[in-house]
Amino acid sequence: MARCPNCHQRQSFWDTITLTKMSNRRICPSCQTVLEADKKVLSIFGGSFAVFFAILFRNHETLFDGNVPALLVTVTVSILVAFIVSYYLVILRVSKNQDTKGLKDQLDVKLRPELPENFTRKEYLKNRFYYKADSELENIIGDPARTQEAREAAYELLKERK
Repeated sequence: MARCPNCHQRQSFWDTITLTKMSNRRICPSCQTVLEADKKVLSIFGGSFAVFFAILFRNHETLFDGNVPALLVTVTVSILVAFIVSYYLVILRVSKNQDTKGLKDQLDVKLRPELPENFTRKEYLKNRFYYKADSELENIIGDPARTQEAREAAYELLKERK
């Protein structure tokens, strides 16, 4: 089980299974220490699972005789087993680089503003669209299936950002 070596708190399942060779640093929510997994261990996990699935898909016609549901169940169970095994076998260590600049969520830094007490539909939509990327807002503006209020709210929000 992935635990922080500093405070011995159990780490989140999702944060642990999403560790990759390229992005293997996480912040412990308990003690705010930057943790990392060994890249060699992550490579071994990734490589062994890739080989397993390559063998499975190469021989899927002979193994399952065209039984697609059995193939899907096997793949799903295999992926779940892979995630659980990696969660229990990955050992985290304190990172030498304790810089948290790239690890914090940008959404936490800039929280969505509160709605006023008597808000209009456009204000509500601006609040709903607050975390959307600029490209998504441009898609909303150009979408004729959207209401006029939604397009105006997206336009105003995009204008405020620039």
